[in-house]
Amino acid sequence: MKLFSTLAILLTCFQAASAHDTWVELDNPRVQEDGLIKVSLKQGNDHDDFNVHGPLNAADACLTANMPCGCRIDIKPTMTKAYWSAEYKPTKPGLHVVSHLNTKQNDREREITSAKAYFVVGSNPTATKGPLMRCDRPLGHPLEIVPITNPVTQTVPNKPLRVRVLFEKQPLPNVRVTFIPEGATGKLTAQKTDMKGEAEFIPAEANLYLVVVHKKSGNSGPDYDSTAYTATLTVAVPAIPFPAVAKSSIQ
Repeated sequence: MKLFSTLAILLTCFQAASAHDTWVELDNPRVQEDGLIKVSLKQGNDHDDFNVHGPLNAADACLTANMPCGCRIDIKPTMTKAYWSAEYKPTKPGLHVVSHLNTKQNDREREITSAKAYFVVGSNPTATKGPLMRCDRPLGHPLEIVPITNPVTQTVPNKPLRVRVLFEKQPLPNVRVTFIPEGATGKLTAQKTDMKGEAEFIPAEANLYLVVVHKKSGNSGPDYDSTAYTATLTVAVPAIPFPAVAKSSIQ
């Protein structure tokens, strides 16, 4: 099973092409200190599955890794452009988030897609203090899925996974959130957000899950009449829970 984690990869790309959703995949949400993590960026069509729709345009890709302290590292130079994957060696313990942000033009519609995945380095998810040490701290994407349940340390089968959807930094009520298990086409679950912009899903089994939100807006500009937004969050639900951290080690 492919796993996801917390490195913040910020991708901003400008291109003219057909609409695709994007998502970030990590090979493991738990990384040993001094270990490596493999990061992959993929795209598909208006998600209801994990089917890949070709590689991204190499000229438009950019990739940044954000650490819990708020530090940011450009890892694009290390990427294999055919499939947009790279191995990254984090330098600080704790929670990391990988995020992707892509802006492109499709006829008279602007499209903004974003993606996030989380992982923990070492045994203590709060080992490094800073603005991104907690999963519920947003990155500021136009449309963003913010996990309330820690997607690495608190996810297990048959336990609710709760998220909050933000649009222009405000909670977005009554929007459809889709939860898609890998390898289970047609078995997706959809919920509407409440007045706080929150929705939850109970995964039935250990698997990789894609959380997806779409929104269209009348936001316009000189070259476009509307804007279509997509946000994704990838979560690896493990069969074995993340080891508990002693309270004395959590500040």
